[in-house]
Amino acid sequence: MAMVTSKKVTSKKAAWNNKFLIILPLIIAIAIAIFAHFLKKPIEKVVSFEKPVKVRVMKMSKMMVQPKAFAYGTSVPGKTWDAIAEVSGKIAWKSEQLEDGNIIKAGTELLRIDDTSYRLTLKQIDAQIKASEIKEKTINSSIAIDELNLKLLNKELKDKFGLSQKGALAKSAVDEVQLQVYSAESKVQNLHNAAAINKAERDVLKAQKALAEYELSNTRIQTPFDVRVTEVKSHVAHFVNKGQILFSADDIKTAEINAQLTIGTLRPLMGKINARNESDTHQRVPGALSLDAIVRLKTANHTIEWQGIVDRVAGLVDLQTQSIGIIVTVNDPYKQAKPGQRPPLTRNTFVEVELRGKPQPDQLLVPANAIHENTLPANSKHKQNVYVIDNDNRLVIRPVKIKFSQSGYSVLSQGIKAGERIVISDIVPALEGMLLEPKEDKKTIKWLTIQAAGTSSEK
Repeated sequence: MAMVTSKKVTSKKAAWNNKFLIILPLIIAIAIAIFAHFLKKPIEKVVSFEKPVKVRVMKMSKMMVQPKAFAYGTSVPGKTWDAIAEVSGKIAWKSEQLEDGNIIKAGTELLRIDDTSYRLTLKQIDAQIKASEIKEKTINSSIAIDELNLKLLNKELKDKFGLSQKGALAKSAVDEVQLQVYSAESKVQNLHNAAAINKAERDVLKAQKALAEYELSNTRIQTPFDVRVTEVKSHVAHFVNKGQILFSADDIKTAEINAQLTIGTLRPLMGKINARNESDTHQRVPGALSLDAIVRLKTANHTIEWQGIVDRVAGLVDLQTQSIGIIVTVNDPYKQAKPGQRPPLTRNTFVEVELRGKPQPDQLLVPANAIHENTLPANSKHKQNVYVIDNDNRLVIRPVKIKFSQSGYSVLSQGIKAGERIVISDIVPALEGMLLEPKEDKKTIKWLTIQAAGTSSEK
């Protein structure tokens, strides 16, 4: 019995120990929770500040815009002259001025072809004309004598015919005189024919003389206008044939540049320009003749400019580039030259041509880098936008419509009003409503004003 009681006590003691191991962790957890409640501090509120993004801005204002376009081309003389031999012969004399590159005034004699044969021909024709004149006098004298003889014969015929009618003279005598009259009339007529033939032959001789004089004059080669010699092909003692080129020269009064531009490039320049004259209305690009032109040669040290005139529009459109040529003329390109400072505008000089349209007032301009691709839905009417700052210095993404672009800036037709501020620096990322810290960019504003006025060329 004692053994059974001892086993029961041991079993109860083991069960109590197991319960204590479970209850003890719960008591410790409750104590920790109660202690933490008394040590807990209230949660502090953290105030966050929005940091603005620094940007460069400009205030929109209306400006006078000078539309312009740039093209490039090679200068050629307004006229060229190939001195062609109109007669054959040996070159007897050559001017010292006739050398490549020399500038020669109009009317200067440069070459002489041996004219001996042409002078001899002219003397021979003069002699023939003189003989014809003597022959004409002889024929006229014979005509006068024979006409008098014919007159006498006619009188004799009349008298004898009257006597024959009265029976005082035989009819055979009348017939004999009649034959003499016929012979005299034939002789007079032959003399008149000879005089007419002689006159016609003399007219032929006079024509031959005129031709001989013309050929004689062509033995001397003179400049038809002020020229610059480009190539000399003949020299003294050379024999030249008719039609052979003796030398070539360029006109120095005008130079021309064929500036190739697309029709789209020219569109902003046209504006509401009226045709300069009635003939201008028939041009392929109406209004082009009213454009101002500046021809510019850029060198390593400086830039040389010439005032140009839009003379005409080329007749054909280039098949590959779909561009059209605007022919610009520069007057007196040599007179403006200064040795060591300003070269003349000679043949094959590669130049820049700036075309300017009529100034357009009250336009809104923005730098090209202020234009961004539109992220609005595809059905939006506008493909570009600009970043605008509202009165709270918050970013507003505004769709705009571009009228035209040139020289690093764009002219807007819709979307922006004068007085609004636009961002001209990059923002990455650009989020609608983000806070900005604007700073006016005076340098860009000044540059834009100069470009709009057209007083500075594109560099």
